[in-house]
Amino acid sequence: MTTTHIATIGTAPDVVAGDHCDLRIFPAGTEIAGNLDGDETTDVYIISGDQMYVTDLSVEIGGDDEQAMAEADQILETRGMTRVGPWEPSDNALYAEVEASIDDQFSELMTAAAVLELAMNRRDLLVRSLMLEPPDIAPRTRIASAARLKEARLYQIRDGRR
Repeated sequence: MTTTHIATIGTAPDVVAGDHCDLRIFPAGTEIAGNLDGDETTDVYIISGDQMYVTDLSVEIGGDDEQAMAEADQILETRGMTRVGPWEPSDNALYAEVEASIDDQFSELMTAAAVLELAMNRRDLLVRSLMLEPPDIAPRTRIASAARLKEARLYQIRDGRR
């Protein structure tokens, strides 16, 4: 079983953060506005949905679109995704539908969960360490803000009630 996603290659400075094109993958169900008929003057905008993945490409903005598409296809393949249609141009990006197998998504989810668990364990270790310091040296509000937690949660972590 597969799910369909939308991949975009940002090719203009109004849609990328740096000097290089980027690849973004949006989940199935992402709504887009515009016409993906290959008309290079068509504006296409993602109007809903959070991106699942983003990475910079080696191609600079204004560079070779063919090279950007080839690099994006390689990245998609390494992520277990297959482009199922052509890259369609718009004013500032290229768009294509991609498919991912459910098994690949479960595998990625398990990896993400493991990384999250490691990050949370590291956060808790740092919270415990900072909570050993006097409040005037390590203010509890600052620890909570840095850890993106409520202050009451700091004491639960400190006491091992997590």
